[in-house]
Amino acid sequence: MTEKMYEAKKEMEAMDKKLLEVKENNEEMERKLSEAKMDMEEIIADKVKEGIQAYVESLGINIDANLKSEFLIIYLKIVYNYHHLVQVFTQEI
Repeated sequence: MTEKMYEAKKEMEAMDKKLLEVKENNEEMERKLSEAKMDMEEIIADKVKEGIQAYVESLGINIDANLKSEFLIIYLKIVYNYHHLVQVFTQEI
């Protein structure tokens, strides 16, 4: 009887160890996913900014650097909010 309890205890310890490893792997994957998401958002923001700059320049509009930066920041916020809303409304519930 005590031998079976000893074996069961060993199995539980092994399962606890595996569970801990899985949790650690999960946390690492979540961290990597979060970093990748932030990198992607930064890349998207840069591409949008480049696109807006090219569009403004193609119109022949000469905006001073400060005003252009303010305009781009406001536009990027609008684009980001729109993108976020689309994600919220297209998520499966």
